Amino acid sequence: MESALSGDIDSIKKLSLLEFNDAVRYVHGAVIVDLILQIGEQKYLGSILSTNQEQKYLIKTYLDIGLSYGNNPKVMGTELQDIFHSIYAFLKK
Repeated sequence: MESALSGDIDSIKKLSLLEFNDAVRYVHGAVIVDLILQIGEQKYLGSILSTNQEQKYLIKTYLDIGLSYGNNPKVMGTELQDIFHSIYAFLKK
């Protein structure tokens, strides 16, 4: 997590693609949202550009969960396309 927060592209991608089940998905989604807020949307987007469709779906799922159920009042309940425009556009491709 520390290297992802410092902007390491490989760490950001690895963190984004970890697979969790059940309640841990909610926590992980919130962590990814907070990471994007910390490092910036463009830095995050640059780290996930080489993802395939299945990986994009996983990331989108985490982001949707993180925005809906995370505890960050800045973004809680916000739609992905409304807060992270570039990431949303990329994940929809």
